[in-house]
Amino acid sequence: MASEPSQKIEVWTSQTLTYVALTLGLIALIKYLLTSRPPANIPPFPARAYPFMGHLPYFRNGLRKELEEWTKSTGEIFSLYFGGQLVVILSSYDAAYQAFVKHGDTLSDRPKSLAVDVDGDDPDKGVA
Repeated sequence: MASEPSQKIEVWTSQTLTYVALTLGLIALIKYLLTSRPPANIPPFPARAYPFMGHLPYFRNGLRKELEEWTKSTGEIFSLYFGGQLVVILSSYDAAYQAFVKHGDTLSDRPKSLAVDVDGDDPDKGVA
């Protein structure tokens, strides 16, 4: 009979640790959602990004269709998160021309894309 109370304490301790871990995880998620703000100098977002996944869950119906709808609602220039990577979308020739030709010196030091690292032949070239 003496061993029975110690078994209850072990179960109670593992349950308590589980509740504490879940509570701390929930607090961290709420803090992330409330405090994560994009920089002020980037184009607007068409929808709120999911934590860690960004806007990727919105593309269930296809990337092109969703981007076309967001272009109609947000404009020719908007921002997305692909996972944790911030991406600025230029959805028309005029917007791309303005960004890369008229203001090319401002955008020339943009970071390398994962697509270039994985699929590109020349690591010094970017993706437009």
